[in-house]
Amino acid sequence: MIPFFLLCGCAATPVKRVAAPAPPGRAELVASAEKLVAGMDGSFLGLFPTTGYADYAGFLELLNKNSDSLGREFVDMILQEKSAVGIYARESSRPFIAAGGFLNIHASGESSFSVGVKGRNAVEASCLGLSFEDYAPLPAGLKPKYGLLMPPLGSVLLPADISQWYGTDVYVIKTANVRKRLTWAPGDSLDRVDKWTAAKGIRWREGEVFKPQVWDLAFVPWSRRGLIIPLMSEDVKASGRLAFSSTPQHPVYVLPVHGPAVKTGWPGPNAGYLEVQMWGPVDLRDVESFIFRVTVPEGEFLRELKRHNIGIFDGRGLKPVKWLSLFFPSQVFIYSA
Repeated sequence: MIPFFLLCGCAATPVKRVAAPAPPGRAELVASAEKLVAGMDGSFLGLFPTTGYADYAGFLELLNKNSDSLGREFVDMILQEKSAVGIYARESSRPFIAAGGFLNIHASGESSFSVGVKGRNAVEASCLGLSFEDYAPLPAGLKPKYGLLMPPLGSVLLPADISQWYGTDVYVIKTANVRKRLTWAPGDSLDRVDKWTAAKGIRWREGEVFKPQVWDLAFVPWSRRGLIIPLMSEDVKASGRLAFSSTPQHPVYVLPVHGPAVKTGWPGPNAGYLEVQMWGPVDLRDVESFIFRVTVPEGEFLRELKRHNIGIFDGRGLKPVKWLSLFFPSQVFIYSA
């Protein structure tokens, strides 16, 4: 058979193979995430008056004046970053987390709920105040990994329990590693957006976005974490659990009656816990402690935890306790202290 290019009298042009651009590395993603959150901090200023305060400084002033009635320990836990950030995960995810860190739906294509990538992009774009077209093409590694606010290990308080939805393993993240790329929402952001958009006829699952007009429908920069305090459930002391009101009194949350109130534009739901979003890569380098609540870590996963100097805690009791494993040639002795 005579080649076509000879029949048409033209010379063949060699096809140049263009290598696909390498995905951004960790350092680049971290820098991009910090830049993204810094931009959010500026845009959030426009929404701040919807809290009922002209500015954050005025809110903090009132908060500090009421710190004794609120409970100084709770105020300091938030403002001085004595709280913790945790990620709940299933035991089956251990080898994947050890190998490649924590993946979001954009990277894995999987979710604990029936949420597609398009829908998740629409929700996150909306909470950022971006268009779908601007947000969707961003690298999967830049987009958030979700967790919750927890009391520090050793605290008299217990965390809200979300293991039934996300898994029984708990990874406590080093706040210092993610501080500049950390945001939060007053409860499950997806659930809140789902309920709010249903009333407005906004089809977020199909990629339709909205622009937040009130502060509590946006992702809130960690630098504005003082707003967390009025959201804390009024029975924190009585229950011994760091929980957040699941049936707030619209249009304000109050803790307690003598403390500063914060207006909210959407009364709920908030699922009883405070959600955090960690932008950019999160892997075992960012983990401070690991808490198992069912199965002890072993094998390669255990070796990876030890290689990263991650504290291991036994969470099978009421409160986590330090777990030590001493390996001998013929057997394993396990101590909890």
